[in-house]
Amino acid sequence: MSPLRAASVALLVLIAVICEAVVLTRLPLPGPTPDLVLLVVIAVALTAGANAGAVTGFGAGALASLAPPSLAPVGLACLVYTCVGYFVGSRAAGERLARGELAAIAGSAGAVVAAGTIAVVAIWGQGWPGFIPAVMIVAAQTGYCALLAVVITPAVIGAVAIAPGRG
Repeated sequence: MSPLRAASVALLVLIAVICEAVVLTRLPLPGPTPDLVLLVVIAVALTAGANAGAVTGFGAGALASLAPPSLAPVGLACLVYTCVGYFVGSRAAGERLARGELAAIAGSAGAVVAAGTIAVVAIWGQGWPGFIPAVMIVAAQTGYCALLAVVITPAVIGAVAIAPGRG
């Protein structure tokens, strides 16, 4: 990845973290806050491949862990976003995906991230929300990621593709 493309990815991650922390947390949405950072990581992984997706996931996770409304242990987002970036990049990088496929990938990733975060936070000792609330949180995050992926991910893919450089 060229330095200019890396800088554009870093800017997109920063914008996603700020929008998530400042705007989306204040909206009266049911369930958890929609995960824009995850969608940026997925878009970069689809555009630039597994390694770039993993590196972007690690950096985005580090930044998201330090954002104010974060309740999970520091480093959990790094681990989860790195795994998602690598997995998505290794399976679907460079493929032209239909909107339904993109929504399915993002929804699945959102479900995995939400369920994993709930499990680790419960093991960490910050409380188990209960089975029904946990299912509701995972379902809401799956829906948010699937719906927003149709709009956000192509925009991020286009923004990353504009920056000169290979991969």
